[in-house]
Amino acid sequence: MMLSAWGQVVRQGSFAQRPFGRLLRLWVGSVCVLGLASGIASSGAFGQTTAPSDAPPASDASADVSSGLALLRDVRDNVFSFDDPAFYWFCRFVRRDSSSAYRIGETEATLPWRFLLERPSDYRGEVVVIAGRLLRRSPFEVTNRRGVGTLYQCELVEAGTRAICTVVVTEDPQAIPIRSWVRTKGYYIKTRAFRTEAGATGAGPLLVARRLELARRSGSDVVGGAEAPRSGTVWLVGGTAALAILWLALRWGLRSSRTTPSREKADAMRPTGTSADFNWLTDAEDTDDSQDG
Repeated sequence: MMLSAWGQVVRQGSFAQRPFGRLLRLWVGSVCVLGLASGIASSGAFGQTTAPSDAPPASDASADVSSGLALLRDVRDNVFSFDDPAFYWFCRFVRRDSSSAYRIGETEATLPWRFLLERPSDYRGEVVVIAGRLLRRSPFEVTNRRGVGTLYQCELVEAGTRAICTVVVTEDPQAIPIRSWVRTKGYYIKTRAFRTEAGATGAGPLLVARRLELARRSGSDVVGGAEAPRSGTVWLVGGTAALAILWLALRWGLRSSRTTPSREKADAMRPTGTSADFNWLTDAEDTDDSQDG
């Protein structure tokens, strides 16, 4: 229906030749080009979303962690508390370790959370890289264990899952804004149960790391295209608004083109005579007077 109306307006020519018509065509073309470019960019970003098919390489830490790994044998998954000797051992170890094992490389891939939840024993005690959105952070002081000091408990969320990842870091993350997209690299301890303030329960990974790092959201950080539905909704709303504006513009142009013939007809029917056209009446009166005389 819209295409037929547009064709009728173009055939009449009056609307297409107006400056508004040229601007409208330019605007429609720009919207199409921008939509195509954005679609290509989005497909490129999300097209790179691939989860690793196998376990990542083992820890590259140069220090000896055999003592901590031995303590991890007594760790139980899916419990709320993480007050374990192994947890505090790794907190002390990370604080004292001066190696570059916790530095995230530019091309280093993040590990999907579900791998840690599905196979906790395969990753326990390994250095892994995960990403998520920072939900909250809070410091706490450990005074009954020497060498632990102040720790910072950070909770991350991931789009497409209800899990909450608990990351305990030794460096203050207060400079990172809440709801920022972050990455971290640390030791996976276990799968920890949690309870939200609303009473909902669930489970998520527990890591001990040195710091949180701000990260730019990229396709490799989106597991399974979790952000694709949100992006699709934005484009759907924007496309609907653009079509609505285009439809209103077409109706305005069609109405203008329909009223133009009526105006031309009215102009044609309007008297166009001048005073010179009626001189013959004056001449006829003069002739009659002369004949009478």
